[in-house]
Amino acid sequence: ADASHEDSKSQWRPENHSMMPRGGFYPKYKNKRYHFNRDSYEDLDADASHEDFGPRSFNRLERVGGKHSSRRQFNNNINVDAVRNTIGGNLAGSPQSCQTYGLAVGESWLRVTVILGAQIPLDFLKENLGAAFGIPIRAFNLFTRNNNLTFFLKVRTKQIQTYRKATSTVMDPNSGKPIVCDLSLVREPEMPPLPAGSQTLPDQWIEALRQCFTERFQTTTRVLDLSSLHTDPTLLSKGLYIPLNRTSVFSTFVSILQENSAQLSALNLSNNRLSHLQSFADIATKVGPVAFSVERIDLSGNFFHHPNSLQPLQFIPGLTSLDVSETPLGGRLQSTAQAKTLQA
Repeated sequence: ADASHEDSKSQWRPENHSMMPRGGFYPKYKNKRYHFNRDSYEDLDADASHEDFGPRSFNRLERVGGKHSSRRQFNNNINVDAVRNTIGGNLAGSPQSCQTYGLAVGESWLRVTVILGAQIPLDFLKENLGAAFGIPIRAFNLFTRNNNLTFFLKVRTKQIQTYRKATSTVMDPNSGKPIVCDLSLVREPEMPPLPAGSQTLPDQWIEALRQCFTERFQTTTRVLDLSSLHTDPTLLSKGLYIPLNRTSVFSTFVSILQENSAQLSALNLSNNRLSHLQSFADIATKVGPVAFSVERIDLSGNFFHHPNSLQPLQFIPGLTSLDVSETPLGGRLQSTAQAKTLQA
């Protein structure tokens, strides 16, 4: 019986084994990477330089024989499109930033707040706002606060003024007057308000995360791929935009690992904009030795700046290998002193 019990805990067995994780453990774009092993340090990328996105051509003041051609030249390192977006308030940004926040080029996240909208049927709002905007309404991260209804949409940035004017044509079914609606461009959808002092997500969100993790877990190799979690199709299809870098989300993720006594050969956390891993230390403080283990972790493409931000990893049993390429910390590991600090 004891042997059977130990065998049952040797690997995480989610309910659905049919689906495999999206993509490989290491992102395809990485030809080289800083790779840290607990027993040794090898700098595989000492001569590599970060790829510059490069400037966009803007020659209005540099035409041959032009009025200002002899007076002024633009700095070739300036991305003029980025300047235009900043001045114009275009939060859609460059193609690279669009991919970061789950947007297509030319799209932005729009926050829609309907005053007293909690008293209006959601289906009514979707149907009538969709007709006014001329687009299907697919609401993300919907929540109510102070009797107001807030949700988020992906929209064409150039149409925002048209949408603002169109809201006046939608009538409140309760009062017969035009709805009062605030539209604001935002970087990404907000998380639902949590009780004061709590980091517990709504039950619907936790269950959706469990299902997502099950689908992205590969049983044969014991690899859990959570790269770019905020772009996960399963979550988005449920109207949920869930970024792993939010403390409440990462804490929930660690709790799910603990619940399942997950025994992972590899954990892919790349491209999630993570800057700390405090939840690993928090759960060790709360429950003592953790019940899960991980051999390799991919942290590439995140925002780690200092080895101290990785200290909570010391509480994970079995960890032997880290990938911190494409991070600010990875660039600093060309220094032997920094590498020794991380190894310690």
